[in-house]
Amino acid sequence: MDSRVVIFVKWKGKEGVDYWRFPEFGTSKMAPEPFMRPAFAAMQQQALTIIFQKLSDAVPRIARSLSK
Repeated sequence: MDSRVVIFVKWKGKEGVDYWRFPEFGTSKMAPEPFMRPAFAAMQQQALTIIFQKLSDAVPRIARSLSK
């Protein structure tokens, strides 16, 4: 079985914090120079391990609180 997880992050902060997408994906006048995707790819296994660990800790706790 193949699975896929998509995570979206929305930063609520100062104006202009969404500038990262221009170098990451490029524009009509600028070629892309990715930095986030390669960084995630390099650390993907560690990130997934942490995510799964946090979820495996949280799911039983939340299930218990919902069953009350």
